[in-house]
Amino acid sequence: MEPTAVVNHTKKDMEYEVAGLVLAVLLWIAWAMVTERRYRRSEQRGQLPPGPRPLPVAGNIFQLGWAPHESFTRLARVHGPIMTIWLGSMCNVVVSSSEVAREMFKNHDAVLAGRKDLRGHER
Repeated sequence: MEPTAVVNHTKKDMEYEVAGLVLAVLLWIAWAMVTERRYRRSEQRGQLPPGPRPLPVAGNIFQLGWAPHESFTRLARVHGPIMTIWLGSMCNVVVSSSEVAREMFKNHDAVLAGRKDLRGHER
């Protein structure tokens, strides 16, 4: 009788393992769907320049490697001189061309200064 008890116990353990695996796969699918929907929404807004597709949570940090200047050059060939890079959950717009940077700071200097307009608070 003992070998039968061992087989039944192993079969029960196997059922729990399969159930755990199915649950993990379902959770991963749900997480991927939510992440995809969020990415599409930000892409549909059209407010950000194109860029490499970020990984959930990590963003594009693993695409930069040990020599970020070389990685930015490689990514600029694919996505253009202005691109969006996600470092974790922080969105960064990278300008990799001196001509484009000069034009941006010339035409949009107040917006890119990163300071609020305080003229209304002057004495």
